[in-house]
Amino acid sequence: MAHTRRHWLLSVVYVLALVGGLAITLTPTLFPGKIIQQAVAQAEDVSATGSQTIDPNVYTRVQQIRQELSLANRDLAAMGCDEETATQILQSLKSWCTTNQAVLDRHHQDTIQAKAKLRDAVRRINEGTDDPRVSRSLPELRADLVHLAEQRQIMMDGLIANLESQLSSTQRLVWQTARENNGLPASLRYVPGLSSEPIVSVSINTIRVLPESTTLVRNISVDDLTWSQKQAAEAARINMIAKATEIHNAEKAVLPMPKLLNFDQSAEQVISLHDD
Repeated sequence: MAHTRRHWLLSVVYVLALVGGLAITLTPTLFPGKIIQQAVAQAEDVSATGSQTIDPNVYTRVQQIRQELSLANRDLAAMGCDEETATQILQSLKSWCTTNQAVLDRHHQDTIQAKAKLRDAVRRINEGTDDPRVSRSLPELRADLVHLAEQRQIMMDGLIANLESQLSSTQRLVWQTARENNGLPASLRYVPGLSSEPIVSVSINTIRVLPESTTLVRNISVDDLTWSQKQAAEAARINMIAKATEIHNAEKAVLPMPKLLNFDQSAEQVISLHDD
């Protein structure tokens, strides 16, 4: 009886092993798409080893603030940041955005609502509303927007102070100039002394500015820059060329693009799975 039981158990084990082997062998044939998807995911996990993952919302906000505060790759290079310094700056910015994500989201929504209320009030006035409360509400609605802008500026000032502490005095000066000239072409972006007069419009080599004390518009050409201004622009240009690779490596390490935002890669994966 014991011999029969042992024989029966050995038979069951053998059948289970045979079925398991067939399942492993047939799965790639029966479910190729699933296997490919798993392989793609595994490959992505392996490629992500050593690099940091980042939430798509945080990534998007970091990139927005980089543009707003002149912290794009070209700006970091123009400052003369090496890979280590650029990594520290980007890591600090990412940490700040992650920590303040909820506050920034709430402030963003409050600003959208405040702008919508002001637009609605202006629209009703233009349409000739007879409600006097609408016109009386305009100063308060505008004040709400100003208050929200001041709140955000306070946050940005705190962030700027934190990042400046990680830069040299020369780098801080270049960064301040870039923030003041944000939106200007590269040939003038890092030229100090241009922000003393409000900018009206920009062309390739010329800035049209409106002096505060007059309504006359005059042009500032690159050829009209002082020797020190030209030297500053040339130094920034040389840095941008020399530091480009280091800045790119820093960004790649700290701010890898999330898969959800990498539309080209996602499209390639979908096409590959479809073809198979």
